[in-house]
Amino acid sequence: MSCPTQLHHEFFRQCVKNDQKIGLMLDDQTLSFAEIMHCVQTVAIHLTKQIPHTQTDEIVCQMLQRSIELPIAYFAILTAGQVYCALNPADSSSTLNQIIDQIKNVQCVLVQEATDREMYVHIVIV
Repeated sequence: MSCPTQLHHEFFRQCVKNDQKIGLMLDDQTLSFAEIMHCVQTVAIHLTKQIPHTQTDEIVCQMLQRSIELPIAYFAILTAGQVYCALNPADSSSTLNQIIDQIKNVQCVLVQEATDREMYVHIVIV
């Protein structure tokens, strides 16, 4: 019996196989699979450097608007060995802080400049 493939591993296999093909398109922006893989690896490395004493399976929240960065940050969290948790940028800061309190063990929140808020956890802007 074979071991199930993790989603980000399968994604990287597709990136290598189709490196020059368009892998992501939003409005007038496009990225090839090779560009996506490079961005994911860069953010994953940055993420592991930003979180001191990072262990695998720790929760990293993502609070991004619909953008090219959203799937890149998602795969970067998985690539870094962390657990993904989505936050809604439309929620107030107090609601977001309550959600983070209930989740526990949130190591950081990935945000864009447009979604950067007053929060008491480590913020990483992607």
